[in-house]
Amino acid sequence: MYGGEIETFYDRLKASYEDCKDRAGTRRKRMGQVHTLATDLFAEWKIEINEIRDTNLKSASRKALADAQIRYAKLKTAMDRSKTAMDPVLTKLNDYVLYLKHNLNAKPVGALGREVVSIEGDVDRLIREMGASIQEADQFIKNF
Repeated sequence: MYGGEIETFYDRLKASYEDCKDRAGTRRKRMGQVHTLATDLFAEWKIEINEIRDTNLKSASRKALADAQIRYAKLKTAMDRSKTAMDPVLTKLNDYVLYLKHNLNAKPVGALGREVVSIEGDVDRLIREMGASIQEADQFIKNF
């Protein structure tokens, strides 16, 4: 790779990083919204259980709340795992973008080419994991 090819490669890698960073930010925001929604929902549910006078209904509502909290705890674990996985991938990708930006020459680009394939695989896997977490969150919300 020489001249314009190097810059084209850099531009593509930088665009990929920016896209992944934006997607990660969107995922983090949605995860935060899911957490806020669940926390508010559970708090309201606990208060309202005390308003139920029928002991059987009150007991059933408490059980449903406990079950929902257990399901949410699993969802939160999946979301936390997804958030934790995003940062190292984004950091690694940003490192390569900055390195390439500062060293636009044929030798480092050749070495980076193999890494980019690996990074793109990491990013694709990360996006699939985030998508699964989002689907799980959406399903959780729909079940309410």
